[in-house]
Amino acid sequence: MRYFDLLQVKYEGFANVVKNKVSQVLAGYDVTFGNNTIFGQMINVMLSVVQNILLYIEDALTEQNKTTAQRKTSINGLAQLSGYSPSFGKAAGCNVTMKYIPTNEQNPTVNIPNHTQLICTQNGLIYNIILPQESIFISLDKDISDKYLYAVEGRFESQTFTATGGQLYSKNLNVIGNLDLDYFNLYVNGVKWERVESLYDMGPNDNQYIVRTGLTRGVDLFFGNGQHGRVIENGDIVGVEYLLH
Repeated sequence: MRYFDLLQVKYEGFANVVKNKVSQVLAGYDVTFGNNTIFGQMINVMLSVVQNILLYIEDALTEQNKTTAQRKTSINGLAQLSGYSPSFGKAAGCNVTMKYIPTNEQNPTVNIPNHTQLICTQNGLIYNIILPQESIFISLDKDISDKYLYAVEGRFESQTFTATGGQLYSKNLNVIGNLDLDYFNLYVNGVKWERVESLYDMGPNDNQYIVRTGLTRGVDLFFGNGQHGRVIENGDIVGVEYLLH
């Protein structure tokens, strides 16, 4: 920024004047002045400190401007302050075909739990099978037809915390990475709650919550006040499960 460039020039000019003056004074005592002397080191340290301060101020002003911000956290925060909820993007998905390979095993069966992990041999990434239920059971002695499943890239993580409770209770989750909200689940005392978009979408005393991109990091959880959504009680155990992609 031009303003800070001018300050830098002025300070460097001032530093040169100080160095020349100190050099003249020390010369009267037959002392050599240079960058390796204690006086030279002190002046260089002062110059470096001022440079760092100016760079910090310039960086702070740049990251607070929506047209010049570069960091992801800065852009997300500015979007939130403007009334938008930034997206972490969508996890890549694919259809998987399972074919039966005949064996000599008697009454072969396959049990596939939800979120079973697959590793792609081409890119080395992990994919997770997505099922509408906890698992599927296939008896291959009765059905050897091809099976079609859906899988998404990423890894599932979970967190648990104890709520302090109260109306419009909120909690920030420190999540590092891109989070696909389509695979975000929240449980209070083991009961799954429903995610909604706003406070006004909550029914009276309903088990519902809101998820928003955090101003600085992760995501923010918001709960109801009794009229819009159920109030979280002190001591409630809240568990969350999400997909990082």
